[in-house]
Amino acid sequence: MPPRPKSTSACFAVGLTALLVACGSNEGGFTKPGVTADQLAPLSLEFPNALTEDVFVPWPDNQPVFTLYKGEVELVTRRGCVPFCGDGCSCSPCTTPVSRVRRVPAGESLTVTWDPVHFVQNTCSGSTDCRCVELWPITAGRYRLILDGFTQAEGGQEVAGLPNVFLGAYPGTEAKTCSAVAEFDIANGSTSVSAKFICTD
Repeated sequence: MPPRPKSTSACFAVGLTALLVACGSNEGGFTKPGVTADQLAPLSLEFPNALTEDVFVPWPDNQPVFTLYKGEVELVTRRGCVPFCGDGCSCSPCTTPVSRVRRVPAGESLTVTWDPVHFVQNTCSGSTDCRCVELWPITAGRYRLILDGFTQAEGGQEVAGLPNVFLGAYPGTEAKTCSAVAEFDIANGSTSVSAKFICTD
């Protein structure tokens, strides 16, 4: 698997069992990507599990936590606890995130609808050390999407009313690391993207 581009959003940390956005010092120079076309319509993201064992993916708020790159730039697709910029923007501590995973049974697929937007870092007005984010559209172009997961989850409890969603599950001692990777071009009129899970010991 080719190396991942270096993230330009170091303040944003994403993991299988932890997901938070930390407020830090002002690095300055925040810029918004240029928008050269209309925002894309919602896309269907499909993650087939053609393996003989289940795969578990991070699922903090009923959506998978995936990484998205355009060229060498990582786009932040989850806001976490960082406030939106504007009136009332203030820096408050992030609470400990709840660790939830979604099981993708062997031979089945995880399909979700994704509104193609991302978040651009900035600082709250009048503050030099409080981060905020602005919503920004994703437009036509070439992208790389990565959804990480693992096999053989241990612990955890299934969430009532949410089939295949487990609270507090973690990788077992013999779990494999899995990734679903897709490199694709999207344009106005695109409707779906598919990325199949591949696991390594």
